[in-house]
Amino acid sequence: MNPVRRLRLSLFIVVATIGLGTVGYALIEGWGLFDALYMTVITLATVGFREVHPLSDHGRFFTVLLIIFGAGIIAYAVGSLLQFMVEGQLRTILGRKKLVKQIDKLQGHYIICGYGRIGTLISSEFRSRPVPFVVVERDPEICEALAAEGTLFVQGDATDDEALIEAGIQRAKGLITAVDSETANVYITLTARGLNPDLFILARCGEEGTEKKLIRAGATKVISPYKIGASRMAWAVLRPSVVDFIDIAVGSQNLELQLEEIRVAPGSVLIDKTLISSGMRRDWGIMIIAIKKNNGQMMFNPESTTSIEVEDVLITIGEPPAIQKLEQVAAGVNVMNDRLHVHVPCGQFEELLPLLIEQRLQPEIAFKWFDLDRSPAELGEWSRKLADAGLAVTVHAPFMDLNPGAIDPLVRDATRRRFDRTLLFAGLLKARQIVFHPGFFRWHYGDRNELWIEASLRFWPELIAQAEEQKCRLALENIFEEYPENLQALLDEINSPWLGHCFDIGHWHLFGKGSLEEWFNALGSHLHHLHLHDNHGDRDAHLAAGEGSADFSGLFHELDQRNLRPTATLEVHNQKSLLRAIPTIAPRFRL
Repeated sequence: MNPVRRLRLSLFIVVATIGLGTVGYALIEGWGLFDALYMTVITLATVGFREVHPLSDHGRFFTVLLIIFGAGIIAYAVGSLLQFMVEGQLRTILGRKKLVKQIDKLQGHYIICGYGRIGTLISSEFRSRPVPFVVVERDPEICEALAAEGTLFVQGDATDDEALIEAGIQRAKGLITAVDSETANVYITLTARGLNPDLFILARCGEEGTEKKLIRAGATKVISPYKIGASRMAWAVLRPSVVDFIDIAVGSQNLELQLEEIRVAPGSVLIDKTLISSGMRRDWGIMIIAIKKNNGQMMFNPESTTSIEVEDVLITIGEPPAIQKLEQVAAGVNVMNDRLHVHVPCGQFEELLPLLIEQRLQPEIAFKWFDLDRSPAELGEWSRKLADAGLAVTVHAPFMDLNPGAIDPLVRDATRRRFDRTLLFAGLLKARQIVFHPGFFRWHYGDRNELWIEASLRFWPELIAQAEEQKCRLALENIFEEYPENLQALLDEINSPWLGHCFDIGHWHLFGKGSLEEWFNALGSHLHHLHLHDNHGDRDAHLAAGEGSADFSGLFHELDQRNLRPTATLEVHNQKSLLRAIPTIAPRFRL
């Protein structure tokens, strides 16, 4: 039981027992209430005072019962009180030790001095990123609130060396002094600069002339909240659309657009690439609005031919997932397969997940019809694990017995239900693309290909609208098609950026009759994705590239000639062959 509730219950029982004893003596012995109360108290306290009046036999029996039960109740109440006091103190001591350990583990964090209005807002922004930070605050009530909300803090005066050292200033990346006192801000800046000469120090100033003092004291940057507030209010009147855009770009609650600065570390694959050759705008939709060079020069709206150099700071704007991926690439993290995925049957996902994380392989999860009966909560957990590992995901929809171009409307309805469920699962996984089989079988339709096209045109628009809402592209894979004309006619007619083509070189090698050039002339403008696997032209073996006779050099030539950069999946069904193929294929899909 909670110690507080236990203490309350104990006190209630004690009071009830005293009341019962008082009433008992009054009724049995006929005493007045005060005498009865006095007798009850000395009996329960076991102090040994003489009886108030001589007791009858009934009174003595009642006293015995009161001593037996009352002593136990008093002992229970005293124990509850001791538990409340001891546990509360221990909790405070242990909580503080845990807090100190957490602070000692921090590296490259920020220290916020003062948790007033400015400090509170800064902390909120840091939490939303998330950025590690420690608050230094001397007000005990505020510190209690910080402890309750789980924020790391040091209770003390930020002008004291000990408080800043306890906050880990030697390991910190930066310090923000946001207290109300101008004098205290200067002292904090002086103290912090003395303890860590390389520290980034952002100081708040509110009065004219204080800015120079703070700079002389060692502040890296000085900001006046009043000047910024006044400027922002003026802009809201004079340039309201610009203010709205800035709010969207830098707002912590915005999920669609993010303005960020990203440093290019030594070892990043971005080094010596131009902006256009890096593919940041084309592949991820990221705009580079400025580059801060290592010498401090700021290049606004850089040309597409601008070369990226080590220690450059890229000022970017784009969707948060793309920004996170660019941060990894700029930091030198091996994201060799940002556009490359590997085939993973849904039933083997949990088994293969450790390998995917270790090798940084992004899955294309292939669903069969019975996989769609899985719990959405399970898919949500998979999504969390993939996101934590920084891996993107695509999905392969089920296809057995399904046909989105079926002439029979009942077959299309069954297909729709399966594809709707697939789209739901793709949303849970935050998949960026789903690959579908288009359902064309030349021997079913004979010379009436238009029947399949007409049925497909009725089927796809509603699904495309759902896919657009969840920002997930759809791609139709060539299966038994000998020539590209049917897929071209369908995609040209729908003409949506959310529905494109997945070129499967293994299927083309096995069933296709047109040349690669003919296929890419017809479908290159619709190309979203590739399925890469090999065979010997006799069966759909799904071998690694080079283990069969498919023309991979011709495929890559077509991609290079047309400057196409689709995503791709190594659809190899043997794990050992897959791992052998990765070093050969992966370099083509790096930035």
